[in-house]
Amino acid sequence: MKSSSKLVVLVGGGSGGPVTPLLAVAEQIRIEDPRVVFAYFGTGLPFESDLLDENKIPSYVIPSGKLRRYFDLRNISDVFKVIFGFFKARSLLVRLRARVVFSAGSYVSVPVAYAAASLGIPAVAHQQDFLPALSNRLIFPVVRNLTVSLEESALGFSGSVGLWKSKSAKKIILCGNPVRKSFTSSVRINRDENKTQKSDYPTLLVLGGGGGSEFINRLVIQSIPELARHYEVIHLSGQQRNMEAETSYNYKRMPYLIKEFPDLLRRADVVVSRAGFSTISEIAACKKLAIIIPMPDSHQIANAEYLDRKKMAFIARQEELSPLVFIELLRRLKYDLGLQKQFQTNIGRLFQPEAAKNVAEVILKHL
Repeated sequence: MKSSSKLVVLVGGGSGGPVTPLLAVAEQIRIEDPRVVFAYFGTGLPFESDLLDENKIPSYVIPSGKLRRYFDLRNISDVFKVIFGFFKARSLLVRLRARVVFSAGSYVSVPVAYAAASLGIPAVAHQQDFLPALSNRLIFPVVRNLTVSLEESALGFSGSVGLWKSKSAKKIILCGNPVRKSFTSSVRINRDENKTQKSDYPTLLVLGGGGGSEFINRLVIQSIPELARHYEVIHLSGQQRNMEAETSYNYKRMPYLIKEFPDLLRRADVVVSRAGFSTISEIAACKKLAIIIPMPDSHQIANAEYLDRKKMAFIARQEELSPLVFIELLRRLKYDLGLQKQFQTNIGRLFQPEAAKNVAEVILKHL
């Protein structure tokens, strides 16, 4: 690294969810100040690593226990992982001469943020989801700023209107959720036309997530005989075992696509997805008709309820879905043009075009 460069450490991990807004902000910072360089601290999982390789950002694995909100014996052993992660992160921050740390909700952020604080290195965190992430709540006392996607999320950190006006709450900044420019660009960026070529049928894009949702994957596979009669189905199954790539009539299944994904999302007619806020934000940027299936007993329920209140997408509860119900839901959406327009218009309002720039400015002021 050149002596004149400024290093920002991005912190994510666990899935692609925390990584994609980090990359959107890094993309904007490179425009604002070309002298800034990046390193990434995370878990080293395949989907995460592929995203970083595509963006030419070196990565380092930081040990960190999962933050569970329930009793589990692993909570005891994970305390030692966090301690080890703290010292490893501290050593790397010194060696790399980091100037700022920026995280987006990953449990890896806990040891890294406290390591940064012990060295006097400014840390900025971003809250994507409607409900405050436990990791962000834990590091809130030591970060210089917390940027949030939604105004309602800020209250989860302030606790009350009174505290919202206090000194600690003033470091919370409403910015929107950053989305990479490739999702709104009119320029095609895919490298493989065979994977993204448009057919004569409407395109149903199914997102199993980076790790692979067993429920969504099974639901789609069981529904394919009927779905393929009405849609071109592109199924990104994630890294689930026994889910190899497959191509048949009007159906293509792949683990995931990094380079081609923005093109696929932009040309999709209907998107089926979990309720992670990074994916929701990308769907919003493209103003897509979406069926959202939140992961049961998770923070995604609150995200889905927010979309439902704002009439931004059709919310389908996993416990209420079967192949027959799923097919009937798609049929209803296909022929209800008024509902389509309502969902697409409303979800488009969720996208904040200046979000990446807003967050980038917060980080740059600490460099």
